[in-house]
Amino acid sequence: MDSRSLSDLTISFTMRPLTLLFPCLYFSSAWSQGPLIGPEAEALTGALKDSGFSDMGNLLSQIPVSDLTSFLGLLTGNFTLLLPSSIPNGTVSNLLANTNQILPLLSYHVVTEPISNTSIAAAPSHSIASTALKDNQTVFLGQGAPQTLALTVEADGNVHILDQASDVSINKTGSLHIPLTDVSYGYAVINNLLSVPVGLVETLQAQNLMAFASSASTSGVMDTISGQHGVTIFVPSDAAFASANSTIGRLNSTQLAGVVNSHVLNGTYYSTNLGASRYNVAGQNLSFNGGSVSLPNGNTAKVVTSDVLTSNGVVHVIDTVLLTDSLKASIKTSAASGALTPKLTGLTSLVAGLLFML
Repeated sequence: MDSRSLSDLTISFTMRPLTLLFPCLYFSSAWSQGPLIGPEAEALTGALKDSGFSDMGNLLSQIPVSDLTSFLGLLTGNFTLLLPSSIPNGTVSNLLANTNQILPLLSYHVVTEPISNTSIAAAPSHSIASTALKDNQTVFLGQGAPQTLALTVEADGNVHILDQASDVSINKTGSLHIPLTDVSYGYAVINNLLSVPVGLVETLQAQNLMAFASSASTSGVMDTISGQHGVTIFVPSDAAFASANSTIGRLNSTQLAGVVNSHVLNGTYYSTNLGASRYNVAGQNLSFNGGSVSLPNGNTAKVVTSDVLTSNGVVHVIDTVLLTDSLKASIKTSAASGALTPKLTGLTSLVAGLLFML
C-alpha cells in the first residue's frame, strides 16, 4: 500500500513543428500540436500498420467516424500510447463485430502522462497512472474521474501492468511519426492487449473473494455498492472470513450489513491518496498506517493486495475481517447464554453464495 506517486516526473512539454521525440529513460513522451483530422486520421492508421501494429491500425480504421474523432481528440499534450505487439485473432474479430467497444478499449491504452521506469514504484509497491478512458458507459468512478492503471517495476527491470488476466509488461519504446504532419507520438510496446476494469461483482469473482461477495449479497448491501459511482472497499480474503466464522456465522442480516459497511468508503481512494484516516459508510473513522487499516474500538487488518481496479472504484484486499470489540463481545455473550439470535447459518450462507454466482 506504500506506493509512490508519479509526481517526480521531470520531462517537459513543448509544442513546435517538426519536433523530434526524446525518450525519457523508459517511456517516451509525446509531442503534438492538436487532434488529427481528415486524411491525417488515415495517416495515423497507416503509420500504425507500417510500424508493425497492424491489429491496432485495423481496429482504429473500423470504428465509427464519431468515435474516431473522439479518439483523435485524446491525442493532445503529453501522453504515452500503449501498443500491443499483437492481438489474438479471436479478440480482433469480436471487436470488429462490436465496434462500439473499440473506443473505450483504445482510450484505456492512452496514458495521459509521460512516465518512466524511474517514476514507477518497484515491487511490491506500485504506482497509479491515469488513462484517457472517461466513457460514462464504462467508467463509474465519480466526479468524471478517468480510469487508471496500476504499474510496478518487477525484478526483471521492466514495468508490468497489474490487474490483468495475464502478465502484461512493457518491452520496447519508440516514436510514431504521422506522415504528412509535424506530429510524433511516443509509444510503449506491451505484450498483450489490456482489459478494461469490470464491475465489482465480476472483480470479486475473478479475485476469488466470494465470502465477502456472499455476505454483501445476503445482507442486501451488494446492490448499493456495486451501483455506486466511486467506492472503495477493504475486502477481507476468504481465509479471513473463515477465521472470523465464529462471529460472522452468528450475525443476523442487519448486523452483517453493518459489518460489510464498515469496510466501505464513499469515493475512489487508491493507496496513493488514502491519507491518514477516512470515515466509512457506517460512520466509523478508519485509520491507515504502514499498510494497515484499523477500526475504532475494534481490530486492525493488513492490506495484502492494494488497488484492485473496478469500473466503479477500487478494492484493497485485507487479511482480517474488521469487527468492533462490542460486537464480538455481544456475540460471545449470546453464544454463552444459549440465546437463539436469528443468524445466517452455514446452509443459508452457502445458498446465498450459490445464488450470487448465478
